[in-house]
Amino acid sequence: MALTAKQLAEFVRAIKAEKASISKPQAIELVTDKQADEVDIAAKMAEQTIYHKLFARNILYAKKLAEALSKISAGKYGECEICGDDIDIKRLKARLTATLCVSCKEEQERMEKTLRQTGGASGWEK
Repeated sequence: MALTAKQLAEFVRAIKAEKASISKPQAIELVTDKQADEVDIAAKMAEQTIYHKLFARNILYAKKLAEALSKISAGKYGECEICGDDIDIKRLKARLTATLCVSCKEEQERMEKTLRQTGGASGWEK
């Protein structure tokens, strides 16, 4: 069942709200004090690593949200990228950036698990 205009409008609002809520991590100053000991420096380096990971994660999530908005404009939102079936509305509400139906996502995860165990490469990556 294709999404109605009302449902699509609700998703647009939800996606835009989610995109606006993405926090921008605050910059962390590196320890430059000559009095700082190795523990202080290591702690600041760990904070900096977390900052960079959070920043990269937020950029990726913002990109996925923008792609979801593009799909709505193109009339493709809620369509599984693998099989073309409709993605259940409950799944879309739970994960606004879902691109696969439950069946295809489960199959993808099974294949990735098998490939991790065997050391092979997956054909599911984009």
